[in-house]
Amino acid sequence: MKRILACLALGLLLAGSAGAQSITAGDLEQKCTAADQGERTICILVVKAYLDGFIEGTGNGVVGVYRYDPAVLDTVKDVKAKDMSPRIGRVMERSTCVQHVSVADMANTFVDYMRGNPGARSGNYRTAMTRAIQAKYCEK
Repeated sequence: MKRILACLALGLLLAGSAGAQSITAGDLEQKCTAADQGERTICILVVKAYLDGFIEGTGNGVVGVYRYDPAVLDTVKDVKAKDMSPRIGRVMERSTCVQHVSVADMANTFVDYMRGNPGARSGNYRTAMTRAIQAKYCEK
């Protein structure tokens, strides 16, 4: 029953075109630090969805550069697809920084970031999540 309520609550938070905008970084931090398992489940679902979207969006961007930028395409037009895969993989790894980060670790990283940056609580959770990723996982 708690899982059903957690999923319903998540659905209500994300419903509508502006729903995701209404989740502040502070809201998500509270869910990630809650003792209640239902609240924690909402945190994990939001973090998982964010990570999946972050990685997929970055992948689309990487592939898009190779496909749609004529100058870049000229540098790889004679490279076989099987030889491009490792190249794209390396770019993805460096670009996303979170390919091998677990959802639980990312949730903890987000909470740690928020504790160190309390001014971010009123802002959008996506901005804070991106900054947490950049601060901990991405090479400088």
